[in-house]
Amino acid sequence: EGVIDDDDDDDESVVVIEEKKPTGDEEGERRNYRELLEKYRSILMENAVRYRSALAGVGVFVVVIIIIAIVVSVTKGRGGNGSTAETDQEMSDKIRESVGTIVTEAVLADESSAEGQALKWLIEDDSVWTQKPEDYSKDRIIQRFVLVSFYLSMAGPLRWKSNNWLQDNECTWNYLDCNGQGEVRALAFDNVGLEGQIPALVAHLKKLQNLVIKKEPGVVGGIPGSLGHLTDLQQLGIYYTSIQGSIPKELFHASSITYLNFQNNNLGGSLPVEVGQLSNLETLVLMNNAFSGEIPLNNL
Repeated sequence: EGVIDDDDDDDESVVVIEEKKPTGDEEGERRNYRELLEKYRSILMENAVRYRSALAGVGVFVVVIIIIAIVVSVTKGRGGNGSTAETDQEMSDKIRESVGTIVTEAVLADESSAEGQALKWLIEDDSVWTQKPEDYSKDRIIQRFVLVSFYLSMAGPLRWKSNNWLQDNECTWNYLDCNGQGEVRALAFDNVGLEGQIPALVAHLKKLQNLVIKKEPGVVGGIPGSLGHLTDLQQLGIYYTSIQGSIPKELFHASSITYLNFQNNNLGGSLPVEVGQLSNLETLVLMNNAFSGEIPLNNL
């Protein structure tokens, strides 16, 4: 007969998890992993430094480019066409030398004079020559200087009714006309608002053929005798102005004159016999002045 052990005392099985000690191979793998992690961390830090340096370099590069652009802009000169400090000085010397052939240094040094102001404008403010400095000849400099002096002498900045002078090429200015070579051939003012004396410098516009100043009561002084040097002058009309004095005999050296009109001024004295030198004269108008004596008809 079998015996059954009815013992209810169950043996409890206690499971104990013991820390497993790594083997030599596992320890080596962990060490390699840490070294690899440290290596990647070092690489990341190095790249971060390089990245920041690159950004800083880009910033410096941008700043340098801006500075260069400013310097280039400044050294391009007034016309923005590539002039440098050297060409500016060279052109300044050329302007002074050219203008000095027709005006004394004392007059040019006086910045209160129209000539002194014109010279200063040409050197410091005129931008036309920078477009093509090699074409800015002595004659071109003198022409531009004479016109600017005339403009300043005759109250151009203050009184002229329509005014684009001192802008762009002088052949585009109001009240004048140029020939095909860019030389002034005509000046004509009709009730524009001129004030002052006619500058003797006008005689340096060597190709001038027509000079007309009419209905300009603000024009005073006398007729410049220097106009007699204009060998191409054909028409000279100064009328309905306030000019006075006598007609200078030097005027009649301009032997190409065909038309001469001085009516309605304040001129006086006698008509010089030198008027007979105008062999091409066709029209002479002298009414409403204060002339005295006889007209030398035998000389005409």
